[in-house]
Amino acid sequence: MNIQQNKNKKIGIINFFYSNSNYGAVLQAAALEKLIKSAGYEAEHINFVPQNNNIGFFKIICNLFVKFIHNEIGFQDIIKKIKTKKDKDEILIYKDTSNIFDSFRKKWITISDTAYNSSKDIAKKKLNYIAYVVGSDQVWRPSYGRNGKEVHFLNFANEKSLKIAYAASFGSDHWESINEKRFTENIKKLINRFDFISVRESSGVDICKAIFNVDAKHVLDPTLLIGRNFFDLIIENDKNKEVKPEIVYYLLDINPVFYNALTKYASKKRSTIKNIYYQSEIVKKNIVERSYYSVPSWLHHIRESELVITDSYHCVCISILFNKQFYCRYTESRGNERLLSLLRQLKLEDRFIKEDDILSVNNIFPEHQINYNAVSKRIEDLRKCSMSFLAKSLRSLE
Repeated sequence: MNIQQNKNKKIGIINFFYSNSNYGAVLQAAALEKLIKSAGYEAEHINFVPQNNNIGFFKIICNLFVKFIHNEIGFQDIIKKIKTKKDKDEILIYKDTSNIFDSFRKKWITISDTAYNSSKDIAKKKLNYIAYVVGSDQVWRPSYGRNGKEVHFLNFANEKSLKIAYAASFGSDHWESINEKRFTENIKKLINRFDFISVRESSGVDICKAIFNVDAKHVLDPTLLIGRNFFDLIIENDKNKEVKPEIVYYLLDINPVFYNALTKYASKKRSTIKNIYYQSEIVKKNIVERSYYSVPSWLHHIRESELVITDSYHCVCISILFNKQFYCRYTESRGNERLLSLLRQLKLEDRFIKEDDILSVNNIFPEHQINYNAVSKRIEDLRKCSMSFLAKSLRSLE
């Protein structure tokens, strides 16, 4: 982007940069900030971290209540409806003990000095950013918003400031809060205040038009937009240079049948498999303590791998940037539209593993390679359109 230096015009970015377990969340945040700064602007992430400490306590109280009903009253049918698929009379609390995500943020993400925990907190402060950029990630998915849903629609921003949504995602092929009329109407008013709107999935374009009566541009996620060199640079900061080629899997949801199929495939290929979601896990009563790989190390394992198996959107993006052979596993609970939309764009739908294929190793892992010459050409064409949208949005500040 040929834009002159505008360091007196600071832009505020808002997304899920604060995650302590999601590599994609911090990597897309770093990528988007880098892209905006490369355009000649100062930028920082607004330190908005929704307050959810009380949610864990609430879950524990609910769990104790469920146990009481089960043991003392015996409403078996009620219990069956209340329990989730993963609930085994325990609420698991996941705890990161390594602080590796904080280390990454300190080096690669600029964060505002003032912190905010709720919509009220951020509304009280008169922020002086000349523009706001919302995205990327599932910032417009109501079920992911917790008590900060409307913040990601810039309910706190004044009328004069420029409002941009870059690759915002609804996380689904439909508006999840369609039955919440008052909330939906409020979001419609807020989204109509945006000056430029782009979304990460093709279905997001449809949602914007059908539900909110606004036009949106379909663009690439910041990780794909910024390109491979940025992530190679991050890897150079990895202290562990000894990473051997092997089959790696980054699965947010995994079941024994699928894992056994993966193990059999690795044995067939005479290769080893490595879990790159976390390094180790210790369970103490209902608290699960996980030690995660550093972000550079996570990237490094993907770059040097033989094959990547994942159900993560951003792991797919990184695998594509490193030209890796990969397969993406279908997960109903997390939604698949964001993955399907990307794979369709790049004509890689055959890399999607359906759940009904898990009984056959041959169906899961067909022996054909991705033609990355064709994929790279498609990404380059999409990159031009996406960069054009971002440049045009920022130029309106001139």
